Amino acid sequence: MSQLDRCISNHLRRPNWFSIPEPLLKIALGEMSLLITEGQYVTPTVLLENGYIFQYTDMKEAIRSLY
Repeated sequence: MSQLDRCISNHLRRPNWFSIPEPLLKIALGEMSLLITEGQYVTPTVLLENGYIFQYTDMKEAIRSLY
């Protein structure tokens, strides 16, 4: 379960039951399954260098603001 999944399920106070076995994803999606199973680590380098200020710097704050 990803960090985002855990954060949303904790906020909603609901269990996260949805999961797909990794081998099944590899069969169905091939190498693209890595995007789902391992995710991507990205940094907003260009935005930050140009002075962009994010409204939410914490995932929990951003999810709380949706409800």
